[in-house]
Amino acid sequence: MTGKRWIWLTAIGSYAGAVVVAMFAVTPWVFLVFATALMLLAVAPGVALMRQVPKSV
Repeated sequence: MTGKRWIWLTAIGSYAGAVVVAMFAVTPWVFLVFATALMLLAVAPGVALMRQVPKSV
């Protein structure tokens, strides 16, 4: 385990995002809410992981 707290925040945010998307499931806003959650919870951590410099190659 890496011990990084932002990974836990991503996990908790994913759960919260699933609840929020479920609340908007019957409205036309569901796609905007889902796209926003996807950008925050998938793309942002991916970019953060790619920016880390490896210790050895």
